[in-house]
Amino acid sequence: MTPCDPARLVGAVLIVSLVLAGCSAAEETPGTPATDTPTSKAPEQTQDPQDETPQNNGNSSDGLIDVEGGYTQEEQLAELEIVVEIMQEHFGDDVATIDGQPWSAELHDAEVPARTRGGMYRHDVNFDIELTDLEEAYALAEEIAEELGLTENINNSNGIGPYGGIYYGAGREEGRIFLISADSPELGGATYQTRYSDHETIIAAYERILGERSEEGREERQREREERLERIRNE
Repeated sequence: MTPCDPARLVGAVLIVSLVLAGCSAAEETPGTPATDTPTSKAPEQTQDPQDETPQNNGNSSDGLIDVEGGYTQEEQLAELEIVVEIMQEHFGDDVATIDGQPWSAELHDAEVPARTRGGMYRHDVNFDIELTDLEEAYALAEEIAEELGLTENINNSNGIGPYGGIYYGAGREEGRIFLISADSPELGGATYQTRYSDHETIIAAYERILGERSEEGREERQREREERLERIRNE
């Protein structure tokens, strides 16, 4: 067996070390497929939520109502006012009334309490609309929702449904309800509801109106009682 030359052994070790170091450096060098693939995929994953968000925000920024607001009594009344004006443009001035009087934000604030459910409150307006053509009415419902900045709900009838009626809803994504439905041109209706809120201004307005109604009821009952007693005395 030939003795190993120490100088030659050291040289071989150095060569192997240099080769391994070179391979390691190549794996860490930017621009190789192993590094570029995760780097290029990361932005795609980040963009997905961002791509979806502007679609919804686009509705809110382009629409007439502030879908990010609508929590206070004042904000909800202002929102209803916008919706009523749009509905009046398309269906006539008498499309919304309160006890036979033309709808106004001031009258609504004075006379109409918010609907309450589970400690939350929301305002609404019902519309008396005439639908002469259901296909046109459905297209108009889509147009109004877009004007307001509301996202179309799923499970709409997409025009006249299999039973001859229409059903169009929007706003669930924004916490609202906008609905136009009809079984026939003679049997149709529309409604709009604001988002639910527990803001103190809505609660205060709700309690004020109920308190006034309760006081009016007591006064009315007192007048009726006095009238009955007067009739009894005169008999």
